[in-house]
Amino acid sequence: METRLDILLNGAINAPDDVLLMSRLHCHARNVSSIVLHRKDDHLLRAFIAWPGHLLSENRLGKSMPVGIHDHRYFVILRGLAGSVRNTTYEEFPLGQYGGTVLNKWAFESRITNESPRIERLASRALVQTSEEFLTWSSITSLTHWQLHNIDCDGPAAWLVSESSRIDKPSTTLYTVADQVNLEGLYGEFESAESVRDHVREFARIFN
Repeated sequence: METRLDILLNGAINAPDDVLLMSRLHCHARNVSSIVLHRKDDHLLRAFIAWPGHLLSENRLGKSMPVGIHDHRYFVILRGLAGSVRNTTYEEFPLGQYGGTVLNKWAFESRITNESPRIERLASRALVQTSEEFLTWSSITSLTHWQLHNIDCDGPAAWLVSESSRIDKPSTTLYTVADQVNLEGLYGEFESAESVRDHVREFARIFN
């Protein structure tokens, strides 16, 4: 599978310090980093990097789902950078209508600023898988704000997420197996912009 870590490396090297400082450690799950490479108005371009020891191989129906299934507040474009990254989409149904897997439903705001993330429990719903594909650099995967999906991968991996500047709704919808969403230890800040660059360089060495 093709590897385009040059996109990640060059993006981190050339990004302004204030943009890089929007990056987060343990974003959504432990050992998964969100690296912000570009910001213009409300548009963000970020790379997610999954380090050895991540649990994203469990992020599927029938498993522990450490991140869960979710939608976004805006239109997004996904592209693979390194490793084997799978995107799976789902559709929601009321309980008992078409079967499916029953999950707990939440309204979630990660709040990349200094505010604490917000989580609110909603009524449970059933999800049915509708498609799956592996992300590559040469093919573009797009998701509207109402499409449910999850990412899973085995081993270290990286993928690019381009977020629309138009916000279509106030919060993300999240579906989990667990009865609680534990945010402790997640969304940690980097000490400096240079520490973000060092973080990216160290990750790229895994593939050399």
